[in-house]
Amino acid sequence: MTSGPDHDVPDTSLNRLAEHLELTFNAADLTLTDQRTAAAFRTAIDIAVTVTAGARAQGLIGEEQQEALAELLVGTKEAVPLI
Repeated sequence: MTSGPDHDVPDTSLNRLAEHLELTFNAADLTLTDQRTAAAFRTAIDIAVTVTAGARAQGLIGEEQQEALAELLVGTKEAVPLI
């Protein structure tokens, strides 16, 4: 397991998210540096985006809410390569 991203990288919100994600996976004895784990994570994010679209289709959330949630979720995948 890794202990998280290299601490010599600039402290940005995306880097902090990457560190949080990796530490969360490490707590489950996993690492996002493993290609299969990272692929599974990205797939789970894609599923979550689909769920937000379903919530919108059912009228549970509006268009702006769905788009904002989807953008946040997709943006989370951008943190994976920083690990």
